[in-house]
Amino acid sequence: MFSDSKGKMLKRIQALLNIDEKDTLTVGDGANDLSMFKYSAKRAAFCAKPILKEHANIIINNKDLTEILKHI
Repeated sequence: MFSDSKGKMLKRIQALLNIDEKDTLTVGDGANDLSMFKYSAKRAAFCAKPILKEHANIIINNKDLTEILKHI
């Protein structure tokens, strides 16, 4: 996997399903998830490394994915 692999795959899925960035939520925990954040309006850092938190607009520090529901 390359540093931009997840982002490229997300962009392909968005094109295939005709989904806009404003309607996309990504969730990650490390630097390898940064490439997805470029294509997403909602960027959730879930129990994440500091580098990812810097680029997130949703930060969840508890190990409870249902907390994302408060933001969508």
